Amino acid sequence: MPLITPRHQRQPGEGMPYMLAALSFLVHNLEEANGLPFWAAMRGIRLDPQGFIGALAGLSVLVIMLLMMARVMRRAQRVQFVAAMVAGALILNGVGHVVFSVWVGEVMPGFVTGIMLMVPTSAFLLWAIPLSGRAKWIAGLLGAALMPAVAYAALVLSGTLI
Repeated sequence: MPLITPRHQRQPGEGMPYMLAALSFLVHNLEEANGLPFWAAMRGIRLDPQGFIGALAGLSVLVIMLLMMARVMRRAQRVQFVAAMVAGALILNGVGHVVFSVWVGEVMPGFVTGIMLMVPTSAFLLWAIPLSGRAKWIAGLLGAALMPAVAYAALVLSGTLI
């Protein structure tokens, strides 16, 4: 059995959760790129804006590539597990913006798209992924646990942290 589901065997709309999560992550990153370096600078956190945009671009390409691969490889359980990890990481990212905004007492860049786009579309993706409930929980929690390390690595590799 092929890992890539032939186009004529796909159900209408079954790829939509993957596309919505990818698009919401891209829009979220545009919101962050537009304001987060300057917002951080006003709070004494020095980020190189060009490096930060580079990190966001790299993460965007990686996440979109993984989700589009999972969209067409719905029979590949390992690929779906990785997509569930991505969904867990995106949910934590969105929730993290809310928690940090409450902590500092003001809305930070990424708050609006995080809570209004990324959390709902990533939860929808996690629900739609063809894995068992247990596998979804494990993958989602693993992705959430790894998200801070992946984000930090992207910032270090891009030279963002000054």
